[in-house]
Amino acid sequence: LMDSLREYGGTLVFVSHDRYFLDGLATKVLEVGNCTAIQYLGNYEDYLYKKKADTEAAQEPQGVPEAGGRQSGNLGSRERSKRKVNPYKIQQLTEKIEKMESSIHTHETRITALSQRLASEDLYRDYTLFRATMEEHERLQEELTRFMQEWENLQAELMQMTNDD
Repeated sequence: LMDSLREYGGTLVFVSHDRYFLDGLATKVLEVGNCTAIQYLGNYEDYLYKKKADTEAAQEPQGVPEAGGRQSGNLGSRERSKRKVNPYKIQQLTEKIEKMESSIHTHETRITALSQRLASEDLYRDYTLFRATMEEHERLQEELTRFMQEWENLQAELMQMTNDD
């Protein structure tokens, strides 16, 4: 069900008591209460973190410096390091990495085939075919570069997620 809902291109509104379902699907949380509706970006875990941070910030005195000149309200980095990583986020990131690796492999295979075609003498006798082959080769090379960069970014994000535990 979650995979089907993730693939749906439209907007979904859902209510659930299953936190993993919410964490795996939600990209925004709408808090309704006291005649208001407040939107939070992120999934349910992000919503809880923001609510907790807002509550702590409201309870702490603002602007009171600690010894050494630091503000007392700066618990952000310690709190973030204590947060548990949602297994659905790791799974989603891993799936993105796998899709990116598949795209990279497909592009590398096609580039190799085009390179072999470009090495053929017969190709240069047909200028139109030569030009189309060169353009496709260049386009695939540019896409491959972007895919490799995106793969590196996803890997770094995954490493950061798993190392924060």
